[in-house]
Amino acid sequence: RTSLSAKKGTRHTCSNACSCSGAVFFSPERKESQCESTKSTMMSQHKQKRSSGGSEMNERRDAPTTRVEIIEVEVDGGYSYEESRDAGGLEKKSLLTGSAPFSRMTGTNPPVTATSGSWMSAYLSSSAVGCLVGVAAFLALLASPYGRQVDVDQSQSDVFRVAAELRQDDRYNSDFVYHEQSNPSGTCILDRGQLPTRWRPPGDLKFPDSPWTPKEQRHADYASQKGLDELIDFYNTVSNERVLYLGVDAANSLVDQCYSSANKPAFHDKACKSSAQIVKLISTRLLQRADGSAHEPECKKLSRAAEVMAYANHLSKVLPGDSDLRDTRSKLVAFFKASFGKCDGLDDYMKVSQSWEADLRDANLSRASLSKYVQHSNVLNDIYTIPELDPTEEMDRFTATLWKYASQYNYTNGVDVKDGHDDAEEIRRMGFLVAHIAYIPSGYGRHAQLVQDAPWLYEFIRRNYWNAMESGSLNLFFEFIFALRQYGCTEDNDLMVRDGSRYFLHYFKELNFTWMPDTNAHNVGGDYNQILLPWAGIGALRRRQVEPIVPGSYGYGFKSALERGAAAVK
Repeated sequence: RTSLSAKKGTRHTCSNACSCSGAVFFSPERKESQCESTKSTMMSQHKQKRSSGGSEMNERRDAPTTRVEIIEVEVDGGYSYEESRDAGGLEKKSLLTGSAPFSRMTGTNPPVTATSGSWMSAYLSSSAVGCLVGVAAFLALLASPYGRQVDVDQSQSDVFRVAAELRQDDRYNSDFVYHEQSNPSGTCILDRGQLPTRWRPPGDLKFPDSPWTPKEQRHADYASQKGLDELIDFYNTVSNERVLYLGVDAANSLVDQCYSSANKPAFHDKACKSSAQIVKLISTRLLQRADGSAHEPECKKLSRAAEVMAYANHLSKVLPGDSDLRDTRSKLVAFFKASFGKCDGLDDYMKVSQSWEADLRDANLSRASLSKYVQHSNVLNDIYTIPELDPTEEMDRFTATLWKYASQYNYTNGVDVKDGHDDAEEIRRMGFLVAHIAYIPSGYGRHAQLVQDAPWLYEFIRRNYWNAMESGSLNLFFEFIFALRQYGCTEDNDLMVRDGSRYFLHYFKELNFTWMPDTNAHNVGGDYNQILLPWAGIGALRRRQVEPIVPGSYGYGFKSALERGAAAVK
């Protein structure tokens, strides 16, 4: 049973009352409390389902186990993947299987999680017998140097190259040539010994130092494509009302994949076109009432319309042939322009209690308040890319003041506080804050990040990277991997990115090669949980091709605003 909490952003995977592999990456002292937290969350969710009259639990108990077959096919020197599903039975299958790429303390691999779709789920129960069987099965797995052994149908060996690669040693074969990318700036670090002490992982967290291989990259590409396909399939399956309930989160999950994906043309085209469909759907609700009449321009809730407008503006450039999208963009721009004219400055637009200028002079501003300003900045900066709109002098001052304030703020580092629930939650939220500050100059990864632009930001990401990994929140940890990718770091030239990608690939395999193990949301509010994991998986594993900073681009608008704003502040 997999739970991904939208509120806390944590992922735990518990097979039964005796095991919690979501805590297996933590030290033994923390595992029990982590399991208790998970069981408490699951009990709460179960009560919620019962009170709502849902019968999904009984339906799932009777559902047949589903296995997934992943086969790597070599075609004209390239590779593609085919997938088939089989309900029930344990007949011959070809799977990407094997031991996990990292371990804690004992040097052993994490146990195989009895998630939905896992072969162990057919045999384990929450009883004491289930625990003994689970332990025995785990020990049997460890007895093999290659993890799970899969019976391969030899009749297909002359047609398919079976992608059962990860049942080999995780260091992989030496017959693959490794090409290290040049890194003259030293921003990315491949040698673990070159990490400053403050950036090193805890001593009991171990990853292999083997180079990233072409095989692993193909796995990452497949996992990224799988995540995109699952998001799109989900939105195509649920009702429009459920998509509208998700709103900008639905659009954001796909627009993020449209950004900086020109290096994968098919992926890029699919992500951008699917994003456009959702943006057009959401825009209809923003611009029209249920009876079809137009909404009157008003300052209230304008920030949500601004975000959708920014998406429509970017997508219309990428998809110039979509006339409906161009029309949607024009209507959103006109609506924003008329509505913003009714706002009494940015204080009214952002709905702040006193004034943003007073807040950004307060050295003790709360993390929550700063987070609110960062979120607004990430949207407002896109206004600089829309020629019909004239950013005000106040916007320039806000952009420059916030960027300067962020560089001087007193951030809490995960390695500097004692482990505890309250501290852990604050650290998690602080991590999300800094990750979103990193999006301010890069436009959610559209442009490259430079260390010299914000040395403190680079330091925070490096110093808190392992804490984000150990937080149990894949939503948070992917933000840190993504942040390092913005500096040009990849699995080939940076050990942190490489370790993080192996971490995510491990979870992908544990979830039976899907980012959506359970697409039967219990209620509308549960849909957000469904999109979080594929969203995070793509963000962690996808390689990007950043966009140049040229007139009209997000980066150009941001840097120009900084210069104008700094001059105005002086």
